Amino acid sequence: MPRLPIVQPTRIKVEFCAMTVLLAASSPEGFAIAADGRRVSIKGEYMNDNAQKIWPAVSPGKFAIAYGWCGNTRLEGDTVCLDFPTVSRFVFSEISKGQSDAPMTNLLQNFVGGIHRRLRCFLEGIDPALSSVTLPETIAQVLLAGYIGSNPIQMIGTFSHRDGKVQSVDLRSYDPVANDFLLLSGSATLFRAFQGPGNTSLQIATSNAGRYAQDCVDNRDTVSDCASFGGYVHVANVTKDGFSWVIPPIAL
Repeated sequence: MPRLPIVQPTRIKVEFCAMTVLLAASSPEGFAIAADGRRVSIKGEYMNDNAQKIWPAVSPGKFAIAYGWCGNTRLEGDTVCLDFPTVSRFVFSEISKGQSDAPMTNLLQNFVGGIHRRLRCFLEGIDPALSSVTLPETIAQVLLAGYIGSNPIQMIGTFSHRDGKVQSVDLRSYDPVANDFLLLSGSATLFRAFQGPGNTSLQIATSNAGRYAQDCVDNRDTVSDCASFGGYVHVANVTKDGFSWVIPPIAL
């Protein structure tokens, strides 16, 4: 696979600002990760309801991870674009080829570092006066859940800038046992009221994650912080053995 080029635009347009439902639910058997399918523009204008927001990263014997992005996940320059999900696939491919028995922290630091490096180079060529939008300080966030070797991981990485200068990635780890529901983005109102049973099995975790995401979509007309959600809910599982779709996105 060819290496993803690092290029610098001089102008920038933020095309997508996905107000996303995205969460992971952990169990002793593995993880469920769920998301809605609505895509909106930076101005909040409806675009479509079949966006894919969850992807697999699997290298047999090394790692099995499900990850999802939210925020401004596609930045367009005058001649090039930076699409976080696309960059993620390239970076994970590079890691899979280059890593053997690397420690968990090294692998994930390499992942966020590869994305951070491309984001920094992308933004360094931008004259803020030429930007068609003001880029929020928090540009995008990624949720990762799965296994490196036999070790379960749940992490959230936040990519941000200040006055056009990319900041260090805020990569935080969450204990899957203590955090059996890890909400990156969604309705705080519904999450506070969420009374799903404990995730004693992967089947229950999958049901809980899918139900919360669907509730966010179904209540967009009645709960204020659900108004931007919608579309086709998709759900995936990840275990030590790999990644599988429970409800695949329409985009597939």
